[in-house]
Amino acid sequence: MALFEGETIDNLEEGKAGNIYLDNPEKGLGLIKSLLSGQGAEESGGEFQRIISEEIFPILAQLRLEGSLDVYSFLTKAADRLKEQRKMKLLAGKKVLGIGGKFSSGKSCFINSIADCDLPEGQRPTTSIATYIIKADRKKNIAVSNNDNEIMLDDEAVAALTHQFYERYQIGFSKLIKSLAAFTPNFPFPNIAILDTPGYSKADTQKDEDSSDAAMACTQLNSVDYLIWLVDSNNGEIISSDLEFLARLNISSKILVVFTKAALLPEKAVAQVIEQAKRTLEGINKEIYGVIAYDSVTGETIIGKGVLEAFLSMINDSAADSGNLEAQVRDMCISLGQQIAEQIAELQKETEDMERALVGTSNIEHISSVVWEYGKCKAAMTLLKQNRKKLNDSFERLIAVINTIGAV
Repeated sequence: MALFEGETIDNLEEGKAGNIYLDNPEKGLGLIKSLLSGQGAEESGGEFQRIISEEIFPILAQLRLEGSLDVYSFLTKAADRLKEQRKMKLLAGKKVLGIGGKFSSGKSCFINSIADCDLPEGQRPTTSIATYIIKADRKKNIAVSNNDNEIMLDDEAVAALTHQFYERYQIGFSKLIKSLAAFTPNFPFPNIAILDTPGYSKADTQKDEDSSDAAMACTQLNSVDYLIWLVDSNNGEIISSDLEFLARLNISSKILVVFTKAALLPEKAVAQVIEQAKRTLEGINKEIYGVIAYDSVTGETIIGKGVLEAFLSMINDSAADSGNLEAQVRDMCISLGQQIAEQIAELQKETEDMERALVGTSNIEHISSVVWEYGKCKAAMTLLKQNRKKLNDSFERLIAVINTIGAV
C-alpha cells in the first residue's frame, strides 16, 4: 500500500507518535483481532489463473487464430485484476485509475489533490495492500480481509497501517488485509476508482518486508484500466528505472505522465524537462496520453493546463459504456469459436473436393496421395472440434469463477 508514502525521515519519525493503535498495545492487538476474522479462504482468483495458464493458453498455442496475443493480454490482465480486486462489489461500474511511480514521487499528496480528500501523508506504508479511493455520499474506510470480510476502520486505525505497526507488534498488515477502500464525498469523478500502489523502489532505511513491493506494484498496475505515472521534477528527467518499470508493465491503456513538485523549479526549467521526457518516452512501446507538470499543494497544472482534467473526464465517461467482465469473456469465447468454425468449414470443403477427386481417378499414386491428404484434413478437423469444445468448457469455468467472485 502506498497510501501513506512519506517524503523525509523526519516525517517518518513524526508518524510514530499520537496513534492509539501504536501507543496502546491493547488497542493494537484488538485491531489485529478484528482483521484476523475468517482468514484462509480459497483464492478464487487463483483458479482463474490456473484455467487460463493450464487450459486455454496451451490450446491457443496450437491454433492459428487472429488476435491470440490480444487474448493472452486480456486474460492475463483479467487474472491480475481478479487477484487484486476480488471484492468487486466495491468497484462495480468503475474504471480503475492506477497511480504509480518511484518511492517519494509524491503519490499521496497528488491523490489528495485530485480526489479532494485528506488521506494521511508522511508515514511509511504497509506493503502489498491495494488501496482504492472511491467517491461515496459519506466518508468511511473499509478494509477487505483475505476471505472478503469487510471491516470498518476509523481514520486512526487507517493511519496505523504503517511500518511502525510492524516494528511495534511484528505483524504486517499485508498478511491480514487484501485491500483497503477509502470513500470520500469530495471526489468529483464518481465512475473512477483510484488505485494507490507501492513505490517501485524504497528508501534504504526500510525493512526486508518491502522487498516484494516492486513486484506487487507491477501486479497491481497490470490490473488497472488507466495509469498516471508520477515523476519527481527534482530528478530533472525520467530516469532509466522509470522507463524499465513502465516497459515491464503488461498494460495497453493510455498513460498520463505527471511531473510532481513542479512549483519548486523555474517554469522554463520544467518546460525543458517536459520536452525531454516526451522525446524519451517515444522509445517505449506504450501509449502516452500526455506529459504534464503539476503542483499538488496548490492543485495547479504548471505545464499542460487542462490535460489532467481531460484525462480524468475521459476515464469517467468511458465507464458508462464499458461492458462487464463476464460479457467480455463470453464475447471472446464466441469470437474464438467462430474462427475455429471457419477453419473447420475450410477443411470440410477440402475433404469434399478430395472425395470428388477420388471418384474421378484410377491412378494409384494419385489416389494414395489424395488419401494421405484426406486423412490429414480429417484429423485436423477432429482436433479443431475437440479444441473448440475444450476452449468452450474452459471459458465457461472462467465465467463461473467470475460469478463466484462477483466481478464486473
